[in-house]
Amino acid sequence: MPPKKASKTQQPVQLVENYVTLISSDKREFIIKEAALAFSSVLQKELQCLERQTSVKSDHPSHENNTTTTTTQDGNELQSQIITQKPLSEMPHIPLPQIDSQILEYLVEYMNQRLLNEFLTEFPVLSTLDASNKDDRQLVVELLLAANYLAL
Repeated sequence: MPPKKASKTQQPVQLVENYVTLISSDKREFIIKEAALAFSSVLQKELQCLERQTSVKSDHPSHENNTTTTTTQDGNELQSQIITQKPLSEMPHIPLPQIDSQILEYLVEYMNQRLLNEFLTEFPVLSTLDASNKDDRQLVVELLLAANYLAL
């Protein structure tokens, strides 16, 4: 009987992407794919300025496995792992002192959804809000102001 061949198991291909950290007015950090910033001319310009300031780039980037813990607004903790070219501490940080974390969370969600579906024409959170609710109306106003500020 011939010897059995060793089976090769293929490892899933993991794409290494660049990430950016957006910092809200209340100092919460949101890690987002750099590609998602393409939907905001303001964030793109901020990133370009940061890259010019730190123009020293490695010719041979090392890949980092970074585990992040996110606390949702309802207090639950979510862990996720991202593979980046840089450690989390070295990725660009863009402070947004005009936007609080609740609003920035919705905007990051929107940019991520646009990244998956570039033809997205509506802001999905708006369909979940009640126009007769004063708090929901205030949220819509804040979302519109922030989206306008970021040129989304």
